[in-house]
Amino acid sequence: MKYSIVNLGTLKVNAFEMIMGVPEYLIREHYVVDEHDQMRIGMQGLIGETDNKIIFIDPGCATFLSKSLAETYDLHMELSLEEAVKEAAYKMEDITDVLFTHLHFDHGSGAFFRIIGGIVKAFPNANYVISKKQLDFLGSLSKDKSTSFFHKLLRFAGDLTYFEDWSADGMHFHVSHGHTPHMLVPVINLGAH
Repeated sequence: MKYSIVNLGTLKVNAFEMIMGVPEYLIREHYVVDEHDQMRIGMQGLIGETDNKIIFIDPGCATFLSKSLAETYDLHMELSLEEAVKEAAYKMEDITDVLFTHLHFDHGSGAFFRIIGGIVKAFPNANYVISKKQLDFLGSLSKDKSTSFFHKLLRFAGDLTYFEDWSADGMHFHVSHGHTPHMLVPVINLGAH
C-alpha cells in the first residue's frame, strides 16, 4: 500500500489531559509544556492508496470554526487543505473515501467547506466513513460534553458509509476506547520491504 502523511497544521492542548496515565514529570521531561500546562501538537492526516481506493484518514480542521474555538486551541494552519492534498500529489477529486478515526473537530471537520449558502463536502467524490457505534455514542452526549466534536456537520455529507460495512485492502483497524469511545486505530500493511 502506498501512503502519504499530510501535515494539516498545529494546535495547543492540555498536556496532562492529552497524555493520561503518564507521570507529570515524564511528560515535562519529553515535551515542551508551557506555564498553562499547554503543549503544541501537530494535526496530521494520512492518504492511503489501494488498488481501487484512495483513502484520506482524518482530514484535519475546518477553516470556518468559531473564532473562540480557534483561539482556545491556538489553531495554526499554514496550508489550505487543497494545498496539503496537492503536496501529497493528489487532487481533492481523487479521494474515494474519507475515514474518520473519531469525531473530534481537529480530526475531521476539514472534510467540509463553507460556501455561500451553506456547507459542502470538501471531497466531492468520496464516501464519508464513520463508525456507527461512535456516532451512536455521540448522540447520547449532552450538548456541553459534545462541543469538541463535529458530528453535526455529517448531515452535509449525504449518505454516510458505516465503518462496520466498509473495508479496504492493505489496512485493518483496531477499536480503542481510550481517547474517545469506539475510536478507530488504523493498521496499515506496507507489504514486503
